[in-house]
Amino acid sequence: MENEFSLALPYPEVDKAPDERDALRLYDLYAGRFSEMTAVCSYVYQSVVSSDPCVARLVKGIVAVEMRHLDLLAEAIFALGGDPVFAGRYNYFSGRYADCENDLRTFIQNDIYAEINAAESYRTTAEASFNPQLKELLCRIAMDEDLHVELLTRCYEELFAF
Repeated sequence: MENEFSLALPYPEVDKAPDERDALRLYDLYAGRFSEMTAVCSYVYQSVVSSDPCVARLVKGIVAVEMRHLDLLAEAIFALGGDPVFAGRYNYFSGRYADCENDLRTFIQNDIYAEINAAESYRTTAEASFNPQLKELLCRIAMDEDLHVELLTRCYEELFAF
């Protein structure tokens, strides 16, 4: 996927090689409280309620990338022998996880914070894995999250910097 919301780099594939520990590490990134599924739900909501058309376009672009990440994580969980049900490690996904803040300034701030934490979580999970393909995939996804931080920060500064 080449567009302004994702880096023009391939996403590494994870070969089928059952590893319960690595599969379990991915569930919270996939559909836990602070996950790709949560990001997708939050950005879809924000794209509808945004009072600024440029912000709506931005979050719609980001959500398309987050949906790709969600798919990549589902494929990796399955390749590692897991079942990609919409659940974190301990609980099924809940729509309550989505950020339904409708104040423009606040939700952009929340999004920046969430993207920073997502990038950190991907890198931490990559460090814990012994699977080189999974490490590469997680680091590649983290790079997109870093780009989202840049895009959201630039948007915030354009709208609210005095």
